[in-house]
Amino acid sequence: MGSKAFRTKLTRVLAVALAATLVPVAAPAFAQTGPGNINPGATGSITVHKLSEPSTPGTAGTSLQSTPDASARQLNGVEFEIKKIDGMDLTSAAGWQKLTEVTALINATDNAKKADAALTEKGHSLSAVGGDNNGKKVTAGDGSVTFANLPVGAYLVTEGDDTGNNGIISKTDPFIVTVPFPTTDGGANGWNYDVHVYPKNTVSLVEKVVDESAAVKLGDTLRWYVSFTIPGQLDITSFKFSDKIDTMTNFSGLKAAIVPADTPKAQFATAFASGETVQLPNVNKTGLETNGSPTSDSVPGSIDVTLNGAAAEKLKQHRNKKLIFEVSVTVERVTGNGQIKNAGSGNEAWAQGEFNQNGKALVPAGEGAPGTSNWGTVDLKTISDLKDKAALNNATFKVYSDAEAAKRAIAGNPQGDDTVLAEVTTDTQGQASFSLRNGTYYLAHTGVPAGFQQLAAPIKVDVEGVRTLTHYPNLDNNNGAVKVDNAEWVITLNARTPGDDATSLLPNLPITGGFGQLLLALAGTTVLAIAVVTFVAASRRRKQH
Repeated sequence: MGSKAFRTKLTRVLAVALAATLVPVAAPAFAQTGPGNINPGATGSITVHKLSEPSTPGTAGTSLQSTPDASARQLNGVEFEIKKIDGMDLTSAAGWQKLTEVTALINATDNAKKADAALTEKGHSLSAVGGDNNGKKVTAGDGSVTFANLPVGAYLVTEGDDTGNNGIISKTDPFIVTVPFPTTDGGANGWNYDVHVYPKNTVSLVEKVVDESAAVKLGDTLRWYVSFTIPGQLDITSFKFSDKIDTMTNFSGLKAAIVPADTPKAQFATAFASGETVQLPNVNKTGLETNGSPTSDSVPGSIDVTLNGAAAEKLKQHRNKKLIFEVSVTVERVTGNGQIKNAGSGNEAWAQGEFNQNGKALVPAGEGAPGTSNWGTVDLKTISDLKDKAALNNATFKVYSDAEAAKRAIAGNPQGDDTVLAEVTTDTQGQASFSLRNGTYYLAHTGVPAGFQQLAAPIKVDVEGVRTLTHYPNLDNNNGAVKVDNAEWVITLNARTPGDDATSLLPNLPITGGFGQLLLALAGTTVLAIAVVTFVAASRRRKQH
């Protein structure tokens, strides 16, 4: 068989291996010792360019470097392994005939393990070459990885793990590449020793993020944004979305929009507002009351919606862009550890999507788990500093996020834009409570029980993290500031009034049921009798079931 016939047959045999390459071709980067002549002593390379599917199919590859379609995303962190198929003599007709048989074996497999087994069964041995870890390498930021200094021969290329969180739904099937590879591009008639291949994946990355910018107090709205990359070439017949509704929230609405492909998670809320709206059918609700609250105190509710017909067709018109769902919930209560996740327990997925192609379900991959929105409940208790230490009712407190607003409230000169986050009045047991998202707040004593003087300054309280509360008796962040792990400690801080010889104004309260108690004693002077108002603040947390 002549060398021209070799090249023709090789091109035909390996068409599948490079069928995913793109149309535009750069200047040829091949070396040749003469038309049709392979230099058995030469070395070459294989560069893998890992991409998502473009919005439109490409044509068969050329083995030369090319410019990717703008709609295809370069995939970083994808593992590839190259193994040399031993005993393949590409300088002989028998070698090309054997390559035909080997290619047929590999085309019948869909993963590295099956490919290795198929070759071994037929008596072909494999040698790992060119990798950082037993023949394996990972694509860089531009989606490429090069295996250099490869002797002339036939190589099995297999895809491994996706360490870059690219949302790869299915891996590229194993394929064979020869070094060199025949080329006739640009009028050339020779062998390309530096081969470029462009395997592509069906990709749909899942991303989820919470927007708590408008949520501080009970009744405020949290919004969760869940994004799915629309696959490049999938014949989408439907798409199903589902998510969980946390037991501390009420489901209040679901919307969807399509946004540009390069929208980062930090900009989901902004992009969603200007995105192209997708009309949704009625939302299915499971485990939710008519007001949107979960029917169970310990098990999240769930929602799901399926896009069919015109909605599914719309997705195909926006391939490789992001489909974002906005899940709105109102915060109605704070229980357990105060973490609002919109999540199930254990390994249950936090958000799910499923593209359907004529009955075949393809589930997007990636990170569907966002951070949490952390909330806490603070309990207040007011007592008299007289010897009976009686509980005091009708003590009113307003809570602000701004210290100056709290000062104005105490002075009785609030401004119109001073926002009261919570207002509570103690009951006959001297107790009151309020719940807020973790942060820094200022308590203003605005309603005073008869016979006692108003506290002159706000009290600063930091509710931070999941299980810690920091209080500051004064606004200077010092004066005995204590950070408390409320699951383990009971701490009493006493502020004495003149003439009081008691060693402790309040008894320690026991930790029960997973609750911690932090006692804050705040000094005051009396009008009719020497007294002090003491606050008991607790950041209540229990493990979420």
